[in-house]
Amino acid sequence: MIRPQTITLPVRVPCLLSQCEKFRNGLISIAEVLQISYLEELEVYLDWLVGHRDIALLNGSLRPWTTVNVTRTKLKDKLKDKLKKYNTKESEGELSVIESSKESTVWTTTEEISMVVGAISLAYMSMAALRTEELIQGDNASPEADHQWKTTTNLLKLLLSVVRYGQEVIGSNLWLEFLTHINNLNLQLGIIIKSGWVNRMNFGSLDDVDGGKLISKNNGTLTRIAIYCLGELNRALMAIDKSDQMIKINEQWSIEANSWYSYLVVMRKYIMGYIGLFYSIDNYQQDKIGEAIGLVNFGIVTLQGRKISDDIGSGKRAREWLKIHRQDSLLKNMQSTAELNYNKSDFAKMIHMTQDLTYLFDMLVRLRVKYTKENDTLKFDTVQDWKDIGQDSKWPQGIAVPVGAIEKYTPNSHRNQTPTTNQDALGQTPYY
Repeated sequence: MIRPQTITLPVRVPCLLSQCEKFRNGLISIAEVLQISYLEELEVYLDWLVGHRDIALLNGSLRPWTTVNVTRTKLKDKLKDKLKKYNTKESEGELSVIESSKESTVWTTTEEISMVVGAISLAYMSMAALRTEELIQGDNASPEADHQWKTTTNLLKLLLSVVRYGQEVIGSNLWLEFLTHINNLNLQLGIIIKSGWVNRMNFGSLDDVDGGKLISKNNGTLTRIAIYCLGELNRALMAIDKSDQMIKINEQWSIEANSWYSYLVVMRKYIMGYIGLFYSIDNYQQDKIGEAIGLVNFGIVTLQGRKISDDIGSGKRAREWLKIHRQDSLLKNMQSTAELNYNKSDFAKMIHMTQDLTYLFDMLVRLRVKYTKENDTLKFDTVQDWKDIGQDSKWPQGIAVPVGAIEKYTPNSHRNQTPTTNQDALGQTPYY
């Protein structure tokens, strides 16, 4: 995953501790130049913060980080608006009490640790996403490529370790729980992306003599991993307050999450595209080609970003029927990704169009061509309607594949490991 904000930054504000202010100003200056240096300084800062817990850093409602806002101020404004609507003597009295009340918000090192742990985790997430982007553009499965995939997995495992460390130091909160779900999702998503890459390498071109082969045998497991990812994504969304799209750090402070919410809604379609891919291959290998075609169609339509309403009222029926008709027409004669309209999909509007998304589109279309040709000439199975698949109660239960031990994290500890004696760091243990 490539997160919505590239870097989370502290805001340049006066601190009650001069050493803290020095750290924060240094982070702001470094982040504008080098992300690696920013990450290293974040870990040094975290180490310092852990030794100074529960100390006030800021008084009042100054914004401490670019994505943080005061929760209580927002709640006060909402209550004021609500009371104004009643326009009674009682509501006027309550309004005067609210207006005269003073903010007592305090930003302490405990909240600061939450943000620094999040910033470290998100920085490593960005690095892992960039490495994955480079790897999927490779065109062969060499030992070196396999080593690089394992190294990327170790980086994703580090994300979980960082958040667990934060929870051990200050306890959990909705923000750290949100990051845990995102990191669980990322770790398993890395397995899915790598497996999709392997499938693509083996599949080749339909025009080749040896092309169009599906030799992978674990597509049922991969389907369940993708369904697990979907569950973790939904749990991450539940941590976001839908009324104001904020994630609470505590009762006083919240993180603005409107970009996260929009991003995750679109990412859900990306994961469902992978469910369609792996589940279709699994059904094809079980000689259920009609269901395989329906699943591929479901994956393509989902990635196109076309939402079909589950509750079609009389005023919406014609528009919904037109959407369905257009999707059926699109699928009827599809032979290549050139017939897909990326510019009108949700992905073009919401997130960077990664190379993996392009490959996923392409693989689904090529599988559809293969399945349809085979069904029309040999099998003649009834094709499952793609509109029914999203409601299918027969989907398997999601699972997470064990990824080996996740080492205990302390700031900078992983940097002191000796690569020549650390098998896991060298990528010589199983990928998962």
